[in-house]
Amino acid sequence: MAEKHSKKKVLLLWIATAAILAMAALVGHFLLSDVKQEYLNYIKSFAGGAVVASLA
Repeated sequence: MAEKHSKKKVLLLWIATAAILAMAALVGHFLLSDVKQEYLNYIKSFAGGAVVASLA
């Protein structure tokens, strides 16, 4: 861990990130509940590609 970042600051950053992602997932679930499966497949493919790109 970098010396300039305390463990508390890093933990709070991860907690905030998790909370934002959880809220985004809930909003997406409710906003996309009436979307055709074909469009959802495109969205999931894009998201999967983003995950693979972030791991590369």
